[in-house]
Amino acid sequence: VSDPRNLEAVKMMADLSEAVGSPQTLIWRRRVVDIAPDVFLYRVEWIKSALKMGEVALAAEGLATIDEAGRRTGAFHHLAASIAIAWSQMSEAEQHAIAALKLEPENDGYKFNLALNWMQAADETRHQRGLELMSTLSEHSEFRYRALRAMIDEALAEKKSADATKTSWSLQSEPQTTLEDRLRHLDLLVQVKDARLDEFLRSVQIAVEADAEAALSVALWMNKNGAVGPLGTSQGN
Repeated sequence: VSDPRNLEAVKMMADLSEAVGSPQTLIWRRRVVDIAPDVFLYRVEWIKSALKMGEVALAAEGLATIDEAGRRTGAFHHLAASIAIAWSQMSEAEQHAIAALKLEPENDGYKFNLALNWMQAADETRHQRGLELMSTLSEHSEFRYRALRAMIDEALAEKKSADATKTSWSLQSEPQTTLEDRLRHLDLLVQVKDARLDEFLRSVQIAVEADAEAALSVALWMNKNGAVGPLGTSQGN
């Protein structure tokens, strides 16, 4: 950037850096804030980027710089809840998640944060409310993929393989589904001895034919699980 005070150019560099996962992202985000310190959105983007890159302490530092007006927004409480969750401060996270949702009751992102918090609660009432809210999010919102994954993680943590498998079947139709999701689904099908294992394995093999790295991952899974044959017919465990 020829002019370090050119807001548009610096903002573009910040966005491009984040798009490619560059460690320079946070430097550019901070420069944007320095150029336009009164723009709340730029401060929020800086904090979000820090959280995305695992720099929780830096995110907390950024949060502390938000003025009183900014602290009365759902975005502030949402970020505060995310930081608290990262630090396992679940009670504080719950307070901020509830505050964010009160300010923006239709925001599914805030609902997801609160559901995640409640699902991790030791209190059975909160835990059940979290599961119900996450289930609702999985039905129709833009958070469906993340909600389904969270529900699978929860079922596995509770050693409920049948529930995890049922939810995992729903996950397979989502466009964001990754190879990791599909391999975990295969693991679940083996665990519950699902008769659809061979058919699903064949569909995964076909899907990764043009991707050598993905095909290798599937081959390694087959080797680990005793799957043989030209189409990977499983011999089961």
